[in-house]
Amino acid sequence: MPGGRKDANDPDLLATVIREMHEEMGIDLAKVGRRLGTLDDLAPRTPLLPPISIRPFVFAASGDLALTLSAEVAQSLWVPLSAVRDQRAWSTGSVLIRGVPSPEPTFAWREHVVWGLTERVLRQLVSLLG
Repeated sequence: MPGGRKDANDPDLLATVIREMHEEMGIDLAKVGRRLGTLDDLAPRTPLLPPISIRPFVFAASGDLALTLSAEVAQSLWVPLSAVRDQRAWSTGSVLIRGVPSPEPTFAWREHVVWGLTERVLRQLVSLLG
């Protein structure tokens, strides 16, 4: 999920999401995506992070989408919806936060462990899907 700030040329947050996704991931949601809606706004739970708020937008797209990652994106992966809906993938894991192990809610898929804001976005999506 790209993160970015609304540009002065963006008329709204939806335009920001579409622009950022294209710039950072190489996916033109205006052409290949169908907007399903938004999730609740989220903010970091730790005072160590900046006081930001994110609004996750949910899109559907079909087919294999080739990613072209910008330098701002450290890693990306496609996870099947069936894996996200599998309750066995959700638990509490130990993650390093500024070098200190901390128990955090996690989602695990293959060798990847997702936590923090991304985990919270996924959890909210799964909750809405039922």
